[in-house]
Amino acid sequence: MPISDAAVPLIERFRRTVQERHKYAQDWKAATGRKVLAYLCCYLPEEIAYAAGVLPLRIVSSREPQDLSNLHIAGFFCPFSRDCLGEALKGNYSYVDGLAMGHCCLMISQTFDSWILNLPLSYNYYVPMPGRLDDPQLKPFLTSELGVFQKSLEQWTGNVITNEALDKAIHVYNTSRRLLRQLYELRQADSPPIWGAEVMDIVLSTMFCDKEDTNKWLAELIQALPSRQQRPRADAPRVMVVGGETHDSELIRLIEDQGALVVADDLCMGSRYFWNEVPPDSERL
Repeated sequence: MPISDAAVPLIERFRRTVQERHKYAQDWKAATGRKVLAYLCCYLPEEIAYAAGVLPLRIVSSREPQDLSNLHIAGFFCPFSRDCLGEALKGNYSYVDGLAMGHCCLMISQTFDSWILNLPLSYNYYVPMPGRLDDPQLKPFLTSELGVFQKSLEQWTGNVITNEALDKAIHVYNTSRRLLRQLYELRQADSPPIWGAEVMDIVLSTMFCDKEDTNKWLAELIQALPSRQQRPRADAPRVMVVGGETHDSELIRLIEDQGALVVADDLCMGSRYFWNEVPPDSERL
């Protein structure tokens, strides 16, 4: 897949960050003296953690064979849940200070429980999420639960989460969402200036890094992309990828190496992660 022009090093920076995500987090921790909060599932309200001064870090699998998780999680559970636990048991996340998740499936919940049982951390938190949206008690319930989550983060970090800190976090995250949507909109062109596999690496990198960093990188890339010369074929079959915990950009490359072009997705680690903004509100939670 040839690439050229000023966009090349900018795109490569995102891909390298995905490959070296542990190094990025450890360097960030050393430079700031602050904590890293690993998390499972995009239902976690990252903005609250970010406002507490920690780095939210999405847990993903590695695609490397492992059998460490077999003693702790059912073999018929999905490979993603088993491999995330295996990554922890191998020590690849030994630098993280805490673990959190928003309620999702039984399999990821088992990963969370097994992780904190076998690798205790100074902080772990499970954020309940409502299972239906038409209950009048939903909003007060969830607001209350997020308030408990906020208090737990304050106790763990020693930092008071002010309204100003929440507003800044919401602004930083909404900026990231807008920039990523701009990137996705560029894919609507007859000959987009970017491949789907590259886009997946870019979205993933925003889950591993301080978004103030990736926001700068995204703004630079979006400015450079329109002048990119080497592009996918205009007549390439255009594909939308739909699924759940798919985070493997090599899978997208495999599709595109066959001559197709992935121009859209409905993935937990794609558009679902960032598409909807958090509306500013006097009641932040």
